[in-house]
Amino acid sequence: MSWFVGIDTKKWPDLSLQAKDIDFLIYDKIRWHREARVPAVLERIEAVLDARGLRHCTLRYGGHHSSEFKAALSRSRALLFVCEHETQGLAYQEALASNIPVLAWDEGVFIDPQMQQHACAATGISAVPYFDDRCGMRFKIDEFETVCEAFCKKINDFKPRDYVQETLSMKRAGETWFKVYNAMINRKEKGGNLNEY
Repeated sequence: MSWFVGIDTKKWPDLSLQAKDIDFLIYDKIRWHREARVPAVLERIEAVLDARGLRHCTLRYGGHHSSEFKAALSRSRALLFVCEHETQGLAYQEALASNIPVLAWDEGVFIDPQMQQHACAATGISAVPYFDDRCGMRFKIDEFETVCEAFCKKINDFKPRDYVQETLSMKRAGETWFKVYNAMINRKEKGGNLNEY
């Protein structure tokens, strides 16, 4: 079942109307094979943005405080999320809650060697597992130039905060928890096996 962390939209208010001096905040969360992926992915992305005259700055996962992330988001028109795959992805979801659209590198390939044993064919593999057309766009690295251009043309059409309020809010997380809890209680009362959860 889908079990997400609720996003506090009061803690992450709409930042879309703040003055912007950065086109893309790049969130570098490359965790495996950095020596190969930084040149192949991150540096390629930066070169395309530079060639198009798009201003950008980069924050690396684990190397900043959340206040730095929020400050950088407030200055940015969009978040460029660079991560192999996620089960949650709080940083990109906090950007969505802040009404900052996301352009996400999403090859759909499972890399984590320890988690590969738990993956199954039915498991969707994504860098942005909670995402729809209101949030922004996804790209494979070989398509970055084309998708980036399309994203920039549509940047004012995305409604990422609407998605979070409808799908990932604290209220929705609480409702999901309550639904699962009630189902477990009902199963227990009927003598069922709780290990299915």
